[in-house]
Amino acid sequence: MEVKDVAVSDIDLSAFNVRKNLEDGQQDSSIEDLARSIEKQGLLSPITVFQRPDGRFGLVAGQRRLLACKQLGWTHIAAIVRDTLSEADATAISLVENVHRADMNPTDKARAFKALLNKFGDVQTVSRETGVGAATIRKYIQLLTLAPELQSRLGAGEVKNTEALARLAQRFEEPEDQLAVWDRIGGFTQDVQREIIKRTDTTLENLDELVSHAAEGAFDMRVIRNCPFDCPTIPDELKKQVAQLIEAHTLKGEVRKQLGKQSTLF
Repeated sequence: MEVKDVAVSDIDLSAFNVRKNLEDGQQDSSIEDLARSIEKQGLLSPITVFQRPDGRFGLVAGQRRLLACKQLGWTHIAAIVRDTLSEADATAISLVENVHRADMNPTDKARAFKALLNKFGDVQTVSRETGVGAATIRKYIQLLTLAPELQSRLGAGEVKNTEALARLAQRFEEPEDQLAVWDRIGGFTQDVQREIIKRTDTTLENLDELVSHAAEGAFDMRVIRNCPFDCPTIPDELKKQVAQLIEAHTLKGEVRKQLGKQSTLF
């Protein structure tokens, strides 16, 4: 492994690269920002490539830096050259790096996880390789079963709430059903969306009723971690009394538990 100047024209993006919307460097304004930064401060971190048998280089990490330098008209770029990598290993490293990018859109991340699943064979191995929880990986992969229109909206940032969308894809297989439900619930919070999705019949017959209930606040949920003092529905003058009742009830339950343990000794 060595660092050397590599001709930009000799570097190829991976065929499996999931961030295809960045390929021309024009559709992501942050590329222009990065280019300005590199022009002012220089390239602070080399990209990483591997050399193929034909002498060309495959990009492993640093696509945004490469595109920014291309935009600046650079003919050569500093690169860490890893000559022991196979194409498959380079692809895996690139994908693993991508899924940890905060600015990566959910559909691209889902495709990255799917590609890693195809390579490694099971979710648990992907989890070990990436350090991402298995449940999160499954959630992103589930997004790939969404209606194409919803996937496009998600990729463009027009819809968010990936957890609710993953549940939507899991609950309803037909694209038209997914669109019908989402178009009715898109304006609610993610917690309310999940509740409506869970309660909606597969026939969608009760969807209108659930949406009406949700609009009236029936599914609004708030986690109260310091009950009763942070609970907005309990009058302030009663909170101390309610706290005492909760404490007494909790203590009584502990006493019963201890008595139950003792009775098993006789």
